[in-house]
Amino acid sequence: MYNSRASNSGPALMVTTNDLSPDISRARSLWPAAALLGALFFVLFFPVLMEMAREWLFDASSRHGLVALVLTAFLVWRSRSELVKIEARPSLWGWLIMSAALIQLLAGYFGGDFLIMRLSVWISLVGLILAMLGWPFIKALAFPLFVLLWTIRVPLMISTKYTVALEELAELITVTFLKQVAGMALYRDGDSFEISGARLAGVDLFSAMRLATSVCFFALAYAYFADKRIWTRLGLPILSLISFVISVSLAGIVILWVSDRNLEVGNWIQEHLNQWIPAFLALGCTIAVHRLCLLRKQAMERA
Repeated sequence: MYNSRASNSGPALMVTTNDLSPDISRARSLWPAAALLGALFFVLFFPVLMEMAREWLFDASSRHGLVALVLTAFLVWRSRSELVKIEARPSLWGWLIMSAALIQLLAGYFGGDFLIMRLSVWISLVGLILAMLGWPFIKALAFPLFVLLWTIRVPLMISTKYTVALEELAELITVTFLKQVAGMALYRDGDSFEISGARLAGVDLFSAMRLATSVCFFALAYAYFADKRIWTRLGLPILSLISFVISVSLAGIVILWVSDRNLEVGNWIQEHLNQWIPAFLALGCTIAVHRLCLLRKQAMERA
């Protein structure tokens, strides 16, 4: 079959289907099966996906999940030209992995374990890619799939432990500075701090620490685009976490110092400025340190 277009200046131009790129033809042939399996995947995991979307929108500690989803789609779209060149080698392991993911989904549903249900979504997607396209595509999509894992909320049992540990560290830094350096009379009474005869809730003072996972994710995303070195991509999230602890401690110092002089102003700062500002400050410091290191490296190379 061909289409022809007559021209007064020369012979007719014929374009046959054989002229199409083999990569494009192969990609088009996969669309019907991919669309069908994608629709089945969406219907099967719809309740779990809706619960995850609710967390992304309304849980401050999971807001990065929506960004992770968008970033995953962008990474796949950016590498589309390389993906169509990879030869598809469907693997039976993909069907086994999807079967295991379905069993995991049912186990999580009847056992009331939301983490197992959420992980089954990711595992099933990996199995779907493996069943249709094979291991070469899994290797090519390794980092986007890793980013997609960040859409899953960390279990409360785990997140609570490391959040409390980081809060205690930030409190230690704050109290030590105010007592030893600023000479402030500061007393801890249960969950509250007592200053100038007034009480300030200690739980709310360091509550920004629940954003630690989000801070590490955004640092990881920045590191991926800003630097190709593996040690940098691993080191910047760690640096961002250290910066975040220092930022939360600094926020605590400012709030307690201001509250000692004007309790109303201190409470206002705590209610309105003590959430995302330490996170932005930590990310800003992480980026600034990385940029300074790059400038130093360039200066050394020119010398």
